[in-house]
Amino acid sequence: MVQGPMKIRYRDTFLDSGFIADIIVEDKVIIEIKAVSEINNIHHQQLLTYLKLTNL
Repeated sequence: MVQGPMKIRYRDTFLDSGFIADIIVEDKVIIEIKAVSEINNIHHQQLLTYLKLTNL
């Protein structure tokens, strides 16, 4: 999937979130593409949030 909204599972229900991942590979890997001069803590936190919410 490329540039799609991420659905978050809470118990047995899937919720729509405002999060949009750049690339999700085989529902196992999240790839976030950044066009910045350096990666900051906020970028790490964004990815960790995506990983936690999607259980990937």
